[in-house]
Formats: sequence, C-alpha cells, structure tokens
Amino acid sequence: MSKYAVETKLKTIELYKKGLGSRQIQCNLNIPSHSTIDRWIILFKKYGKAGLITKRTRKKYSGQFKLEVLNWRKEHNESYQATALKYGISNTGIIANWQRAYEEGGIDALFIKQGLM
Repeated sequence: MSKYAVETKLKTIELYKKGLGSRQIQCNLNIPSHSTIDRWIILFKKYGKAGLITKRTRKKYSGQFKLEVLNWRKEHNESYQATALKYGISNTGIIANWQRAYEEGGIDALFIKQGLM
C-alpha cells in the first residue's frame, strides 16, 4: 500500500497548479520530503492522474531490460529518478538495487530471478 493516499497527491498537484513550490506544499501538507512532491509533479505531468496511483502488482523485469536501463543511465549520466521516468519504472529504488547487484555480482546478477539464491 502506498504511504500517501491518491487524494493527498491530487491536493499536492492542486496546490502546485495554484503556484506553490514543492517546499511550500511540503509545509502546507506536512509531507517530510519535498523530493517526494517533486516526483509526484513529474509523474502527473507525464502520466496525468494515473501516474499518481500506486500499482499493486509487482512487475518483473528481464535481465536484458535491467542491463539496458543501467547502460542508458550511465551513458546519459542521469539520476535514478530521470531514468525511472524514461522507462516507466514507478520505484526509483529498483534501479538503485539493480545497480548495486551489478556492482557486486556483475552482469550475471541482473539475470538471477529474485528469491532463487
């Protein structure tokens, strides 16, 4: 379950449209991190309301896809957030996990199915 209700995210967008910045919205709605608000704004701009709805299914990614994402991120020197947005990945932490796995175990680590170690 998402930490924040869709209504809270939509209220954030409403305040943003009224001209408030992410730090002002952070104080107004008592949200601990302004970067969370920035992410919601980016998702809303790209996907509309659907971008703010947390999906309940766990998507599985192929090793080839993980490698493509990491290579693109390195080649373009992009943040996890920008990379996630480009590839439609809802959780930036997933990419960080892939990066760590790659650094610790090499390419093979990206092709190991979760829970089979």
